[in-house]
Amino acid sequence: MKRPPLVLVVGMHRSGTSLIGSILQHLGLILPGETIAGDPNNPEGYFERHDVTQLQEQLLIDLDRFWAGPRGAEPLPSLWRSDPATLRCEQGLRLILQEEALRQKRPWAIKDPRSSVLLPLWRQLCKELNIPLRLVLAVRDPEAVVASVMARDERLAGMTWWRAQQLWWRFNTAVLTTSPLADEAEPLVLHYEAWFTNPEGQARLLAADLGLPEPKADQLNAIKAAIKPEHRHQIPLPDVAPPLDPRLKQLHQWLDQRKTVRLPRKLFKGPLKPLRPLRQQLAHSLDWLWLVGSPLLEKGGLWSYRKSFLQAFGCGPLVSPVWITRQRPSLLREHRDPLAWYQRVGWRLGVNPHPLLESARIWAQLGLRKEAVALYRREAIHDDIQVHPRFDSVHYRQQCRQADCTAKPTPLEHYLVEGWQQGLAPHPAVHPLWMKRRHGLPGEPLVALILDGGDPTDPGLTHPCGNLYGAALAEPVCSTRLPVALVDLLRLWNKRGLWPAERWLAPNAMQKLLPSFNLFDTEQASLFALGLQVPLTAASRLQFPQTLAFGLELPWRAERLLAGCSDQLAITKSASVRLHVLEDADDCLRWQRTSSPEDWLINLYWPPPNSLASWIQGLRGMEAVLDPDPQRTAFLQLFGVKAFHQPFQPLELAPCSDEDLLRLAQLKLGLPDPRWFEPPIELVVIGSSGPIQERRWGELGLKLEAAGLLLLPRLPQIEIANLDQLKALQAWLNQLAQSCKRVLWLEPIQQGACQFSSEAVVLAPEVEPELLLEWESRRR
Repeated sequence: MKRPPLVLVVGMHRSGTSLIGSILQHLGLILPGETIAGDPNNPEGYFERHDVTQLQEQLLIDLDRFWAGPRGAEPLPSLWRSDPATLRCEQGLRLILQEEALRQKRPWAIKDPRSSVLLPLWRQLCKELNIPLRLVLAVRDPEAVVASVMARDERLAGMTWWRAQQLWWRFNTAVLTTSPLADEAEPLVLHYEAWFTNPEGQARLLAADLGLPEPKADQLNAIKAAIKPEHRHQIPLPDVAPPLDPRLKQLHQWLDQRKTVRLPRKLFKGPLKPLRPLRQQLAHSLDWLWLVGSPLLEKGGLWSYRKSFLQAFGCGPLVSPVWITRQRPSLLREHRDPLAWYQRVGWRLGVNPHPLLESARIWAQLGLRKEAVALYRREAIHDDIQVHPRFDSVHYRQQCRQADCTAKPTPLEHYLVEGWQQGLAPHPAVHPLWMKRRHGLPGEPLVALILDGGDPTDPGLTHPCGNLYGAALAEPVCSTRLPVALVDLLRLWNKRGLWPAERWLAPNAMQKLLPSFNLFDTEQASLFALGLQVPLTAASRLQFPQTLAFGLELPWRAERLLAGCSDQLAITKSASVRLHVLEDADDCLRWQRTSSPEDWLINLYWPPPNSLASWIQGLRGMEAVLDPDPQRTAFLQLFGVKAFHQPFQPLELAPCSDEDLLRLAQLKLGLPDPRWFEPPIELVVIGSSGPIQERRWGELGLKLEAAGLLLLPRLPQIEIANLDQLKALQAWLNQLAQSCKRVLWLEPIQQGACQFSSEAVVLAPEVEPELLLEWESRRR
C-alpha cells in the first residue's frame, strides 16, 4: 500500500524553517504531535514536534555535536550510526514514524533544523517503513543568519562569529551532499527573503512541488497574514565581526540560481576552515611558540587549545579569548590566536586577559609592569591584591573560611572554577546565585554580565537589594541611609542639564518610545543623597471597580496589597477589567505580550537599567498602577504613569500562634530563636550600609561571639515564599524586639509591612559610626 509522503523541513536555524512550517499548515498539510510554543525569539511558535526535537537534540549532545556548542559545526563521528545514543534515537523516531504513517491519509510534515545533519538516519527509517520522503530546504542570506544566531545565542550558548558561519555552511551542505534515496526527488529550495517580496509565488511553488492543490484566495490571504515583516530581523554584521567567508556567499548565490542539486567543484565537503593570506598563515603557524609553558593555559593543554581557539575555549580560567578580541577586534577578523598575540605583545599594550583581571590595577599596586596572569599568581598570597572593582580578595577568603574550603590556587581562580557555584560572593555587592536566577546568563554570572554589556558596578544588576537605588551598598561614601526618591535625582540631573526628563512629560511625547538610559553612568553616587521630597498620589483617591480579572492564582504579595484597597473588591477569572502583577522578569515578558489599555497592574518590580525605557512605556498604557514602594511610585509619576501609592497593611497575627510561627521561621527561613542566645542579645545590626562597615561589624562578630552582638546583614533581602512565611518573619521580629536591648536598623525589609514593635529601641543609621567605635573599643 502506498503511504502518503512525509515532508521534512530542513535548513539552518534562523533561516525561516518556522515560517515554512506555518505556511504548510495554511496549505492543508498536517504537522502532527505536540509542538513547541512561541517565545520572544519566535513569537508565532517553532512548529517543531516536541518529542522529535528532544530525541535529536539529545543525540547531538551525546555525540558531542550539540548544534550551538563548541563542536556543533564539526562532522558527526565516523561511527555515529552504530553508537548506542544513535540506536536509542533511531528507535524513538521509528516508533513515531510508524504511528503517524498508519494514522495519516494525506501528506504530512515534520520540521526540525537538526534533521539537516541527521538526514542519513531519516532516509534509512523512511526506506525501512516505506514512507516517501520530500525535503524542503529553507535558505537565508548567511550574513543575516550569522547576525541573528549571534544576537540570540552569544549570551546563552557562548556562540562565536566564526562558529555561526561554520554552522550555516554545515547545515546547508549536509542537506546537499548526503546521498538521496533511489526514488527521492530533489530538495525544494525556498529562500527566506522571497517570502517577503513574492509570497503568493512562493506559496504556489511550494504547493506545486509537493503535489498539493492550487492555493485558494483565503489560503493566500492567511499566508500573507502569517508573513510579518516586524519579525524579519535584518541585523547587519558589526565592525568587530570577521567578514563573511566568500565561500558562504558563493554557495548562497549558487542556491539562488541553482538548476541541479549537484554542488559546484569549488565547494567541498567537511567543515569550513578559515581562509588566511600567506602572511597570516605563516604567523599563525608560529603562534604556538609563544604559548609553550605559558601560564595562560592549563598544564599540557596547548594542543587542545590550538585546535579549538576559534571557538573561544580550551584556555585557563584566568584568560578569556572573547575578552581579548573585544579589546582588539582585528584578531577576530584575521582569525588570529588571541592568547598568542596577548602573550607576545598584548599585555605590554595594557590589554586585560580576563574581564575580572585588570592589568593596570595590579601594576599600580605592585609597582611592576609584567604579564598580569603570571604576576597575579605570584602575588595572590597577599590579601590586599585587588584585581577588579568587584572582586574583593579579603571578602572572598573570609567566605571560603566560613565554607570550610581553601581559595587555591588563587582566590580569583577558585571563584571562577567552583566558588560562584557554591554561592561564594566575590564582593559584598555581588550575589552570584541571585544574578544567575535574575539574568539567566551562562557560566559565572559576573563575567557573563560584563561580556553581555552590563555594568558590573551597578548593584541593581548584581545584588538582590541593589535595585536602582543600591549605590549605598556599593559606595560607602554615600549616605548610610537608603537613597532618597529617584525622582529627586532625576530633577537634579534635569536642573544641571544632564538628563532632559521634563520634555518626556509633554502631552505630544506621551506616546513616543523613551530612549534607553542608565542611572549610574553620569553622576557620582553621592548625588543620591540630594533632592526634594515629592508628594505622592495615594490609591485612596482611586475609584476601584467591583471586580478585577486575574487568569491565575493571585500572588500572595498582590493579595495583601489589594486587601487594604476596598472591602468590596473581588478577584475573578472573568471580569471587565483585567489585572496584571509584575514580580520578576518573567512576569514582565508575559505582561508585555498580553496587556492592553484599561488594564490594571500591581507593580512589585524594578527592571534592570537597560529595560527601564520599555518598562515605563508599557506602564504608561495602563489604566492604573498600584505600587507599595513610595520611591518607585514617585519615579513613575514623574514620567506620566498613572501610578498610585498603596502601602501594605500591617500584619495581624492570630492569638497564641507565636510558637508555631517561630518554629516556621527556624525551619523555613533559617532564623535562630532569639531566646537561645546566652548572654542575652545587647545589640542587633540589621542590614548593611556598605562593604567597609559590614566588614568591620563582621570582624567584631568573630572576636566578640559571646558578647551579645547579633549581626543580620542579609535579613532585609530574605526570600519569602508565601504569606505564612511572612507572618513567621513578623513573629520572629516581635520576639527579637523582646529579647534585645537595642536594634541598629540600616535597611528596611523589602517584603512589606514587617516592622518592629514599639517596645524595641531602634537606632537611626547615623549612629552606626559611634556604635562601631564603641564596640571596637570593647574588643581591645
